[in-house]
Amino acid sequence: MNLTEIQQKNALMRLATILLETVVEAGPEGAPSGPCYAAFMQYGVNLDTYTKLVAVLQTGGLIE
Repeated sequence: MNLTEIQQKNALMRLATILLETVVEAGPEGAPSGPCYAAFMQYGVNLDTYTKLVAVLQTGGLIE
């Protein structure tokens, strides 16, 4: 299935939201990246996409 550009952007925004919610729920120590990526893998997210998503959130100062 090929997603449109808008669908891809919406999917990335949802993934970013899920990741941020996970970090917040984990508390002050945050959530380890490995288990977060493992959870995303179940839904077809590859390492490159996950790494880029984390980098964008780090650059934006939303996660460390």
